[in-house]
Amino acid sequence: MQDSPIQNVCVIGAGLMGHGIALEFAVHGRSVQLVDRDEASLDVARERVEQGIELLSEAGLVEPAEHAATRERIHYSTDLEYACGDADLVIEAVFEYLKLKRSLLAKASASAPEQTIFASNTSSFLPSQLADATQRPERFAVAHYFNPPHLLPLVEIVPTPNTDPEVPETLHALYISMGKKPVVIKKEMPGFIANRLQAALNREAAALVERGIATPQDIDAVIKYGFGRRLAAAGPFEIWEQIGWDLVSTIVGELFAEISTSTEPSRLMIDAVERGDLGVKTGLGMHDWTPDSAEALRLRIGRALIRLAQLENGEGQASPGGRAAPALIQPNQRKTRMRVAVVGAGLMGHGIALEFAAHGHEVTINDVSEELLDSAVQRCETGLKLLAETGRISQEAIAPALRCITASADLKTTVENADIVIEATSENLELKQQIFEKLDVYCKPNAILLSNTSTFLPSAIGRNTTRTANIAIAHYFNPPHLLPIVEIVRGPETSNSTITAVVKLLESIGKKPAVVQQEIQGFIGNRLQAAIFREALHLVSEEVSTAQEIDEVVKSSFGRRLSVAGAFELRDIVGLDLALDISRQILPSLDNSQSIPAILAEKVKSGNLGTKTGKGFYEWTPESAEALRLRIANALADMATWPGE
Repeated sequence: MQDSPIQNVCVIGAGLMGHGIALEFAVHGRSVQLVDRDEASLDVARERVEQGIELLSEAGLVEPAEHAATRERIHYSTDLEYACGDADLVIEAVFEYLKLKRSLLAKASASAPEQTIFASNTSSFLPSQLADATQRPERFAVAHYFNPPHLLPLVEIVPTPNTDPEVPETLHALYISMGKKPVVIKKEMPGFIANRLQAALNREAAALVERGIATPQDIDAVIKYGFGRRLAAAGPFEIWEQIGWDLVSTIVGELFAEISTSTEPSRLMIDAVERGDLGVKTGLGMHDWTPDSAEALRLRIGRALIRLAQLENGEGQASPGGRAAPALIQPNQRKTRMRVAVVGAGLMGHGIALEFAAHGHEVTINDVSEELLDSAVQRCETGLKLLAETGRISQEAIAPALRCITASADLKTTVENADIVIEATSENLELKQQIFEKLDVYCKPNAILLSNTSTFLPSAIGRNTTRTANIAIAHYFNPPHLLPIVEIVRGPETSNSTITAVVKLLESIGKKPAVVQQEIQGFIGNRLQAAIFREALHLVSEEVSTAQEIDEVVKSSFGRRLSVAGAFELRDIVGLDLALDISRQILPSLDNSQSIPAILAEKVKSGNLGTKTGKGFYEWTPESAEALRLRIANALADMATWPGE
């Protein structure tokens, strides 16, 4: 720490971001001047700093003996000129008003030493719009933190074309020494990296609500209980590389032509702002809020972010923030248990089967050979052991759960007595249609037939059956026994009773079902992931950043938040008025291509498909690919122990 030229820091603005930035510098031994316009604002900051210290202490990140020293390193002031007098680094963190930011930076520059580095935490303005206000633009860069700044490790460092190269290098070294994950962005672009990716996600999320596909609550559930948890452990390029760019091209090629290309904010948000429904600060936004529910969400996010940081540092599974472990899964005690048939015993099928079995339901799994079935039963045992290791079931519950699972290579025997059938075979429409035609013949008249497809629509899969009212999609996310979300997609003829029965069953085993009210390609989760990915590819193509840096941005910033709060919840916390302003800044410059980007097509053409070929956007060995899978699995297993809402 003493080798760093940055020892004295001035933070301008003691609000939501500023107090957290100041706290983190103080925790890492820097002397901090925290400046705001009046004593009332500083009193609020003192309370927030104290809450932050308590949360960090609860997680074991700040020892009790360090509390006093941490407090003493933060000096509160309303005198900006004095506070900047010996600053090595000045960080502006006031609200997003360009004239105010420029004015404060100019005042700071007039009093700061010659060697001072100036930075802004802006999320809306380009560094070139601010740099000259300091009268020494070569000493300026954006240092964009994410809320809460003392818990999320990412800092986006954005220089101007005229910034002295020493400035981003010094900031990068500073943040590395503090345990942050800094990324230096090569070109100015509205929204930098993270906010552009979030804007793409938010644009599609709003479009889905406007089209009546799903509610904000169900979309948030898909994000935080589905792919959001994966994004906390691995970035979009890492995740897609495991699937292979050939298959990804097929999936996103369909969706790029479908997802929103609007360059204007959605009426959903505009109308809410015009009504004065701004989110947490007014009590109503896309969700309803009370002071207690808003504070509970902030605390849940904080504890989860700490736990994710601990996992990244190799600490073992446990509930975040030292909370008591959730209740164990209790096997179903009813006299009549549900009879569940799972057709397809592979990657998804065995996970679906073991979770129903862990809850005491009778499960029969089917596949085309005894060899595949033997492997599936072994995988079920491995999965149940993982649930036991993370405290979701007891060790004694493994054997009874396994006894609930039987295997059969005969489809008729598997499904003829089933109350519910879940098809989880490979993504081949003709194969799925053939299976559903057989299910139509073999199954009981009142049996519910579900497909775990991520690609095809219910009307296509059940086209040749006589029971379309009983058919729906139940789209799980991988691994299905660790990720709580299931998208329930109704077809044009799916009955309300079918949807109600499926939702009730899934909720009874602890899942988080989200109902997709209309057929739509990609449902919710894959559309939102495709929106993020399209913009990520654009940023790589424009040489704003590399795939590796984008992955770091995602998993070190908003990916972690999305593991506990969805897009609409997070915007309600920020305030829909600010979210609307940011959208207006970013949306016009987002990528709207509706075909496969050249950079992705070239990967497929060259055969660099990801982990299965040893090269994609990353270089892979069997060991590094397995290490990534293990890292994701361990993180998801830990997240499965987190108490629900």
